[in-house]
Amino acid sequence: MTRRVELVPGPSLWVLWRVFRIVTSSLVVTGGVAGILVVIVGRDRPELLIFPICVASALGLATVALILWVLRRRDIEARSGYTTTPHPFVNLATVDFRTGEVMREPGEPLLTHQEFMRRLKQPIVGPA
Repeated sequence: MTRRVELVPGPSLWVLWRVFRIVTSSLVVTGGVAGILVVIVGRDRPELLIFPICVASALGLATVALILWVLRRRDIEARSGYTTTPHPFVNLATVDFRTGEVMREPGEPLLTHQEFMRRLKQPIVGPA
């Protein structure tokens, strides 16, 4: 029988990390577009810079907020004895963020990213 842990309410570290990656990727793209616009039309048409700079600023603030949220969630999960990420927390159980099913017990070898993703793609089975 597979062991399950009770998940702490709220978005898991895995979910927050994925959102963080999307937001920071968007920030890089938007910042790049804003930088290109500054070089190409900055002096002649400064009004064209307002939107991309506002979007980049908002994404920058979101990134800072997400960093703080991710770090807080990492600590909450660690205090609960588990992590929902495949990252190197050898002393914590690695669990499925949807079900709480333990994928790797504390002290066992870390899961590779590929193995972690493979196990997440397995069908969710109801409570035993």
